[in-house]
This record gives sequence, C-alpha cells and structure tokens, in this order.
Amino acid sequence: MLKRILRERRTRWIELIHERLGDVVQIIEPRGGATIWLHSARPITMDAVFQRLLKQHVLIAPGELFSLQGLHAQNLRLSVTGSAELELLRLVGLLGDALRLAPRADVRKHPVCVQ
Repeated sequence: MLKRILRERRTRWIELIHERLGDVVQIIEPRGGATIWLHSARPITMDAVFQRLLKQHVLIAPGELFSLQGLHAQNLRLSVTGSAELELLRLVGLLGDALRLAPRADVRKHPVCVQ
C-alpha cells in the first residue's frame, strides 16, 4: 500500500513539474523509490537554488552532493513527500522561481553531465 501511495504522489509531482517547469528542467525518473531527479535546462548555480529554497523551508538535494568528482552540478533531487494539491502547486512554484532566478553557472568550473 505504501508503494502505491508513493508512486501516486511521484506521478502527480511529475505531472505538475512537466506542466509548470517543462521549459526549465528535464525530469530524470528513477524506476522506483520516492525521489525525482531534475536536470536544469541551462547552466545555473544550483547552490543558489538550494539556498533560496532553504530560506523558504523547502529542502532539495543538489546533485553535486552525490559525486566526489563534482559531477551533476545541474541536477537536483526532490523527495516525494507532498500531500495536498495546493501544497504541491506552491512547492512547484517556489522551485520554478528558484530555478529561473538562479545566476548562471560558470561551466568551466561545473562541467555539465548529461544523463
């Protein structure tokens, strides 16, 4: 039952992200679990996205945390823990603002890793 609930929540998250953020991110969907990976369509400073969202009490995991070589700088991981539709819409809006307002990254310092 828990797997079904998580799958349904993740599916709704993905639908909202496609609808609202399809121009700024590519979704990298794992086969299972309760996470979604996003890849920024343009080189941005993901730490700025992380800091902005943290101030708004939204926690993401920047992709660089998952690589000793500094790869995945343009990726972030979302946990699928959302609940009500209005809360999901609010969170996707905050994420979209953070991604669109983030400063451009220096791609020489942050190599782009395409999945």
